[in-house]
Amino acid sequence: MLHVRIVQEKYDVMTNVRGIGTFIAFDLPSTEERDGLIAKLRNQGLAIGGCGAKSIRLRPSLVFQPKHASELLHHIDAALQ
Repeated sequence: MLHVRIVQEKYDVMTNVRGIGTFIAFDLPSTEERDGLIAKLRNQGLAIGGCGAKSIRLRPSLVFQPKHASELLHHIDAALQ
């Protein structure tokens, strides 16, 4: 199972990972790169949005389970490749 820190270490564009549990956020170097990642993730079927100038903040639904976290990280990993 992927962990958000593993994805962060793999891609240097993903910085400032913060939060607790499923309420996390991370930054990308610019608004354009953040928006590009959001577009790729939305094309994969994820409902995800930006926050501030260059952050992505995750606030999953109440039915979010460990398998969903793993799927999300795999989508982020694929989109950043």
